[in-house]
Amino acid sequence: MSNLVPEEKRELQVFNDEQVALIKRTICNGATDDELKLFINQCQRTGLDPFTRQIYFSKGKDGKVQIQATIDGLRLTATRNPDYAGQVGPFWCGKDGVWKDVWLADEAPAAAKVGVAKRDWKEPLYAIALWKEYAPYFNDKLAYQWQLRPALMLAKCAEALAIRKACPNEVSGIYTAEEMKEPELKAQIVDVETGEVTEEPPKLSAGSVEHTIEQSPATHTLKSQSGDSGTTDKQISKEEFEQLKLAGKGK
Repeated sequence: MSNLVPEEKRELQVFNDEQVALIKRTICNGATDDELKLFINQCQRTGLDPFTRQIYFSKGKDGKVQIQATIDGLRLTATRNPDYAGQVGPFWCGKDGVWKDVWLADEAPAAAKVGVAKRDWKEPLYAIALWKEYAPYFNDKLAYQWQLRPALMLAKCAEALAIRKACPNEVSGIYTAEEMKEPELKAQIVDVETGEVTEEPPKLSAGSVEHTIEQSPATHTLKSQSGDSGTTDKQISKEEFEQLKLAGKGK
């Protein structure tokens, strides 16, 4: 069992006017004032930092808002609970149902299990994530990160489930991208005038939107495309454009 020491009681996170305006322009781009207030409230409730992507905002084409956290964000929230006493696992099993503390098989595990302990509990609270319920397929193809790290991705789902069950007051209603079966980000550098792709698509972090960067001699446009969200355009600076190019080359 891990022995993470809970942090002392934290102060309420407060954003100044400049930070709120920055969140609305970037992290919550397209949000209404009420949706922005909802997101700020969730940041304060969980104590997670939107500027380091511990928590983030997404909005579907149907107008439905989702506020999600990374697994690191959920871990941080758990350690702040004064009764938190660490975790057990992860464990994996195949279709035979035999649990193992390391997954070495070539095929993906059938399930993953993680336990969360609290100081006044006699035993950890376990959560199990089944492959058939969480593995994301798009056009009959398994998402790239799940092909690459199937055991790790399924374990993240089990851990998120366990933390929510053990700490409902802190993170109820907050899910991770791994749990939501969302497509991974893809990006291309496209010449606006000719339509020619000028670079191989760089691999960005997992999420719910497909990004295409269009460039001209003076401007760059980040085009976001999702089956649920439609298409939105956002002007980005030359520096941001270069950072995205570097991010794509580095992965």
